[in-house]
Amino acid sequence: MKLLDHHVRLARHYLDIGNEDEARKTVLYWRLKAPMVDDIHFRWGEICEELGMIRPAMDSYSRALKINPCHEASFFRLAILYSDTGNFKRSIHFLKKLLKRNPNNREARELLAENYEKLGLVGKAKAISKMLEISDTHPHERYFPQSLGKEQVGKFKDLFSGREVGFAIVSPDQDTGDITYQYVPTPIAPEHVEKHLSGEITLAIYPLRSDNTVRFAGISFRIPSRVREAYAGQESFFTLLGEKMRSGVIGLAKLAKSVGIPAFPEEYDYHVYRLWFFFDQFEHFIRAKNFLKEFLSLATSAGNDLAKAGQSHYATELILPTRSLGIGWKEHPVVLPLGLNRATMKRSLFLDVDGKPFENQLKVILRCRPFPLRGALKRLRHQDTTRFHPTDKISFPHLVEQLMAKCPVIKHIISKAFSGHILRSEEKVALFYTVGLLDENGETIHRILELTPDYNYRKVKNQWERLKKNPVSCVRIRSLLPEVTASINCSCVFDLTGNKYPSPLLHVVPQLVPASSEGAVPRGLRLREAALRYIRLRRHIEEEMRTLRRLEEELDRHFTGKNINEYAIKGVRITRESEDNETRWQLEAT
Repeated sequence: MKLLDHHVRLARHYLDIGNEDEARKTVLYWRLKAPMVDDIHFRWGEICEELGMIRPAMDSYSRALKINPCHEASFFRLAILYSDTGNFKRSIHFLKKLLKRNPNNREARELLAENYEKLGLVGKAKAISKMLEISDTHPHERYFPQSLGKEQVGKFKDLFSGREVGFAIVSPDQDTGDITYQYVPTPIAPEHVEKHLSGEITLAIYPLRSDNTVRFAGISFRIPSRVREAYAGQESFFTLLGEKMRSGVIGLAKLAKSVGIPAFPEEYDYHVYRLWFFFDQFEHFIRAKNFLKEFLSLATSAGNDLAKAGQSHYATELILPTRSLGIGWKEHPVVLPLGLNRATMKRSLFLDVDGKPFENQLKVILRCRPFPLRGALKRLRHQDTTRFHPTDKISFPHLVEQLMAKCPVIKHIISKAFSGHILRSEEKVALFYTVGLLDENGETIHRILELTPDYNYRKVKNQWERLKKNPVSCVRIRSLLPEVTASINCSCVFDLTGNKYPSPLLHVVPQLVPASSEGAVPRGLRLREAALRYIRLRRHIEEEMRTLRRLEEELDRHFTGKNINEYAIKGVRITRESEDNETRWQLEAT
């Protein structure tokens, strides 16, 4: 042993006097003959490094670790060599092992942070370096958090309902930067959600309930580690990929919207995005998985790069309650949105249609609309993927489309909602008591109003459920929206057979419009009621007379142009009589 140790000192002597050729010969002849002593192999590794013999150096450090798995210096030197050669993932592997044994090794921590940064994992780099302060904030600029109400907390808790008992709190390992999940064997309480939204803790839940059902699902998009290694240090390339991912996620949300499925994109972390879907009831997780696969299949046919299988620069993962492990599956917690990423201290945020974070994230919670999974799955399966072309045009059920084509007032209100304007209460009344009564499950009214800034899913749902089955009359619409009806020429003509009152729904489903009670006048009416009914009827007659005069002008124009004085249609003859510059119109049966 002393002889072989002498050869280590001999190689070192040759190096010190500048005779690298003799030092290299000594290394090549004696290095592999060294005894099973960790320090001797470590010294051989140091000499190989100085001679530029990187592979022999790595081999010597590895031999030292085989002899002594706790040899910290060998861990660190191997990490440096792998980092220098661009194998950052392998370097991180050895640095994590070193820091588990010696968390206070400052050089190892700095190198680990440097490796994370070169891989584009800026957040982990900050966590390791304990530089978690946000660089663009200043102590003299105060931060004012939004106040959390019971409605936001309750809606968030309802959207992300999961396992009946048990959740996890996310925290980073201060030595390695790895994310850990601390299990809490109690149900999630409102105070837990409040702490999550305020940033005190970060929650992760187990989506699968005891009956194997889930309330939500999603898709995650990230840059895989192989790409980070291949393009390590090229931040501009990662920025380009990140922008493409953002555009792709927004495109997927728009695609879902075009087929009537609400989807909510989220920027979870640096170059990590998620797309969320919420169900109106708990569904079996296999059905949720099939839905995600069908949606990705449709997205692939639509040409979305993120959804394409085998694409090289992105990793797509389904957000489901289980992950494969061996020959089975294991439950895995899902980190909730709007919390702080404990590895980066970056808050995840929902994105709007332009890919920018919403200004008021708490309002987004109230806007999130659950949908019937079975109906959405049926729509996806009936899409012709070979001919599918995404479009920004939103389609509605046939009756609603027909109503929009017939009634310019309803079309104006829907167009105003689509343009992102707030609807007045009078406009909402007209919308609810026309489109809302044609809506079988309330989905159409939600799809219209969710584009308005003040949309609140729960309020719209409650209002729709409380609708009375009495369509709004045209007279009522004119009194509510006089400026709108005057500007768009509201002058529809209806068949009022059966004592029905004029209403937009007469265009599409006359059966929904009941007979008017204004025609029956019982004796003994009180003065107030008689006066109110007289005013309503008088206004209605005046409105109808104005419409009648406009129609007579149109008939006069046509009769004069065709040089006729009568016209028969559907068993009725319309006759024009002129006397002393006065025109009278008569109707008679043919």
